[in-house]
Amino acid sequence: MASDTLVEKTREFRYSSHLSKIETSANHVIAAACAGTETAPLAARLIVSEIDPGKFDSSAIISELQRTALEAFRNEFGAIVDQLKEKGRAEQAKSLLLVATHDSIYRVEICSQPLAQRTFSGFEIAGDCTNAATFFLSRYLPELPAPRLLKDVRLLATHFIRMGATQNPTYVGGLELVEVTPNGIRKVPTDEVAALAAKSEQIDSKIKAMLGI
Repeated sequence: MASDTLVEKTREFRYSSHLSKIETSANHVIAAACAGTETAPLAARLIVSEIDPGKFDSSAIISELQRTALEAFRNEFGAIVDQLKEKGRAEQAKSLLLVATHDSIYRVEICSQPLAQRTFSGFEIAGDCTNAATFFLSRYLPELPAPRLLKDVRLLATHFIRMGATQNPTYVGGLELVEVTPNGIRKVPTDEVAALAAKSEQIDSKIKAMLGI
């Protein structure tokens, strides 16, 4: 999992700060990366504190994800939840979560009628899904030799986040990485993140030089 750390606060007035957007469970078995409104971080915290993937099969995990997403949404919007339901899912603004266990990725839409789905695509994005930097994932991730090495995926994810920040600096900035493996979940230390960011900068500089920029 890779994320930026730039957070826009909009309750009373707009300001930016840097906070972690990836929550991990205390026993290192589940992680949730959030994007969107203030509802998503609450849902992420509930998910990693209440759901143990070792105790549920995939369908039960989906039910639990939808339950916790609705709990977070009700906490945020209270009495108007039923009114929002009348609009239907398509008409509602949604916050997004990506949830990872050692063997699965789930995409969770948070609204008055939450939807959680296990995904089998090569990668998933929650947040700035139209950012031009998604090109790097769609172009290069399928071509990484199998089995994909964690070091290669980490560098590609780092480059995606950093180039995304160049395309949308108002809403994308900073970097954090979490590794999800069969052995558990590990937050990548800041020195390793900095080294990956430096490699990404070298890649960008080489591309510019080759283009004569």
